[in-house]
Amino acid sequence: MKKTLLLLLISLLTSTFGFSQSLSLSDANGPIANNGTVIITGSVDSLLISKIYCTNNSASTINVRVKKEYISLIQGTYNTYCWGNCYDSSLYISGITVPIGAGATDNSNFIGDYNGHGIPGASTIKYTFYDDSNPTDEVSVNVQYTATVGLDELLSDVNFSAAYPNPATNQVSFNYSLPLGISEASIIIRDILRNTVKKSLITNHEGKVVIRTEDLTNGLYFSTVIVNDKIFSSRKLIINR
Repeated sequence: MKKTLLLLLISLLTSTFGFSQSLSLSDANGPIANNGTVIITGSVDSLLISKIYCTNNSASTINVRVKKEYISLIQGTYNTYCWGNCYDSSLYISGITVPIGAGATDNSNFIGDYNGHGIPGASTIKYTFYDDSNPTDEVSVNVQYTATVGLDELLSDVNFSAAYPNPATNQVSFNYSLPLGISEASIIIRDILRNTVKKSLITNHEGKVVIRTEDLTNGLYFSTVIVNDKIFSSRKLIINR
């Protein structure tokens, strides 16, 4: 009876821990949780590169294979990855395995490449590392490649009209349009001593801003447009009633 109970306990422990995860992932910033997300950011004109390290936590060598899955992919972009060999965008499972010794970490074989081809935005690709002899023993990482447009390029697409009417009496208006990459913008009116007397935050990407000026004394002012914490333009504004 005792022997039967012992065998049952061993069987239970085996079923509980027998399928424990043998592989784990990390990068230059440290460990990555299973199915965690790594964000790689860069210019739409540059190649975005992810480097993932795979560790074998078991007591024997594992032949590891990698597969990719698109979680979200911007049309017109291009991606490849290397694991032992480098693979074209159309290949989802690595053609070869990479042996990783017991307790060892492979920090050189995996590289993921993403080319935005000038298209801004984020694409997420899931890479799964698994034991080729036991595909259920796997670990995954989601790599979010975010291609951004530089501020100078964004500013070239900003359109802000001069203040009108100018001279102004009771109000002054501005027409504007902002590219999607702009996160914040505002119009500031300052007096000749550079004191801020009016400020209007812009919350839409296109429209018209109207600022009341009936409480300002006659004289010379400056209307300044701030885009992403950078001065876009500064012009003279005259109040004359």
